[in-house]
Amino acid sequence: MRFLKWGIVGISCLIVGCQIQNQKPTTEVEKANKEGILLVGIGPDPEGFDPQLVTGVTEQNVLRSLFEGLVVPDPKMLKPKPGAAERWEIQENRYIFHLRPNACWNNGEPLTAHDFVFTFQRLLTPQLAAPNASTFFVIKNAKAFYDGEIAFQEVGVKALDDDTLEIVLEQPVPFFLSLLIQPCCYPAHQKSLEQNACAWTRNPNGYPTHHLVSNGAFQLKQWAIGEKIEVVKNTHYWNHQNVRLNGIHFFPIADVAAEERAFRRGQLHITENVPYQKLYFYHTKKNSPLQIHPYLNTFYYLLNINVYPLNDVRIRQALSLAIDRNQLAGSDHFKLKHRSAYQLVPEGCAGFLSTRPVQENVLMARTLLSEAGFPNGKGFPKLTLLFNASEGQTYIASAIQEMWRKYLRITVELVNQEWKVYLQRRRDGQFEIARGGWVGDYNDPTTFLNLWKKDANNNFVRWHNETFESLLLKANDPLYRTQRLRLLQEAEKVLLEDVPLIPIHSSTTSHLVHPTVHNWVGNLLDWHPYDCIFLQ
Repeated sequence: MRFLKWGIVGISCLIVGCQIQNQKPTTEVEKANKEGILLVGIGPDPEGFDPQLVTGVTEQNVLRSLFEGLVVPDPKMLKPKPGAAERWEIQENRYIFHLRPNACWNNGEPLTAHDFVFTFQRLLTPQLAAPNASTFFVIKNAKAFYDGEIAFQEVGVKALDDDTLEIVLEQPVPFFLSLLIQPCCYPAHQKSLEQNACAWTRNPNGYPTHHLVSNGAFQLKQWAIGEKIEVVKNTHYWNHQNVRLNGIHFFPIADVAAEERAFRRGQLHITENVPYQKLYFYHTKKNSPLQIHPYLNTFYYLLNINVYPLNDVRIRQALSLAIDRNQLAGSDHFKLKHRSAYQLVPEGCAGFLSTRPVQENVLMARTLLSEAGFPNGKGFPKLTLLFNASEGQTYIASAIQEMWRKYLRITVELVNQEWKVYLQRRRDGQFEIARGGWVGDYNDPTTFLNLWKKDANNNFVRWHNETFESLLLKANDPLYRTQRLRLLQEAEKVLLEDVPLIPIHSSTTSHLVHPTVHNWVGNLLDWHPYDCIFLQ
C-alpha cells in the first residue's frame, strides 16, 4: 500500500508539473521571457536617433542597443574595453585602432576605418552643430577645421587602411579613450545619410529611421511614436552568437506613475524611474525590485545672462542664495532620490572637491536684490521658469517658486513643456530661467566644466569668461599635470561666482527591475550594455 500510495502521489505531482509548464503566460513579462524580449521603460519619447546630435538620456538608452563605438564601457567600472576596435596602441598623443575583421553594418557591409573618419568629420562639421563637437577639439586641428580655417584632411583622424584608424591629439589627454565611449562617437553610415540629406546638415525630417543602418548588437525594427520602439538581434553583429536577448521593446512613458503601474501589472521588466511617493515603500519592501545606485550628474537652473534683469550678477546671486536646498530635500522619498548640490562638478568625481561651494543666505540675497534696485522685490519684473513635464521637475520648480516668492517677494511663472518643445526652446535660448542638467559622459571634472566654454554647443546661456577659459586650457597642458586638479577647482570657482547657473541637486538612479533580468549592473553613468543582459 505504501508503494502504491507514493506512486500515486508521484504521478499526481508529475501531472501538476506538466500542467504548470503548459500554462500560457499571464503577463506581458512572462510572455516576453519565453520569447527572449526585454521590456524597458525609457521616459519621454526620444527626440531622434542621430548619434552625433542627441544628448538626452532617453535617446541614448536606445542608441546603445543600436550602435557600438571603437571602445565600450565595462558594465561595472566603466573602464574602456574593446568594441568595434579589437585592440589599439597608444604613443603619447597618437592612437592606432585596429578594427575587428568581422565588424559589419546590419546590412552586411563591412565596417571600416573610413566610416569612423566620416563620423568624426560629420561630428566636427559646423553646419551640423553637433552639441559635443567641442569636446573633440582635443584632436589635432579639429578646432581649426570647425572654425573653417583648414580642410578636414589636415585634422588628426585618418584611415591608414580599411581596418586601421589613426587619431592624433593636440597633446596627450589621459582620459581620451573614455571620451570615445560617448554615443556621439558611434559610427555613421555615410551612404544612407547622404541619401536622406542629413550627412552634413540637420534635416527637418531627422535621421533616417526607415531601414536604419547601424552596427550594434540590435537593429531597429520599428518606431511607433508614443507607443513602442522595437529592436531585434542584429545577426551581422560581430559577437551576435553571444547575445542572449532576441530583442528589446522600449516604451516611452513620460508619466512615472503610469510606468510604475505598468511594472506592477507585469508589462515591463525595467522602469526608467520610480515615483517619489513609492520610493520609500519599495525601499522598505522585502525582496524589493528597487535598485538605487550613485549617479554622476548635477541638475541646475540656467540663468539667461543676456536678458534683463538677469544680466546683473547681483540678481543671479540673489536667486541662488535664496534657495534652501535642505528644505527642498526634506521628505524621505526625496532624500532617497536626490541630494543637495552646492557645486557643478559632483562630489566624488575623480577625486574632485569644490573650493567654492554655493552659499545659502536669505539676508544676503535681500541685500543684493536691494542694491540692484529692487528693495523687497518692489518693481521686479515677472520672470518665467522653463522646465520639462515630469513629476519630479514640477515638484522642484514649485518649491523654488515658493521660496523666491517668500524670501525675495518676486513672482516667477512656471512654464511646463513637453520634452521636445522644452529641448528646442532651451537650444534656441528662448527662456529666462530654465531647468538644466548634465550626466557625465566620463568620470572626469571636464565632462561638466567643458560645457561652459565659449564654443560649447551646450552652453545655452552663451556665458563667456576669459579667466575660466585660460584655467581649462592650462589644466590640459602636460606641463601643469601635477597642478591639474587645482586648476580645475579654480575654474569651477570662477564659474560659480558669476552664476550663469544655480546648482540644485544631484540624484541617484532608481529603477524597478524584474527578478528575471540578469546582468543589469548599476554604475555611475547608468549605462547597461544590452548585449550582456539575459532573461531567466
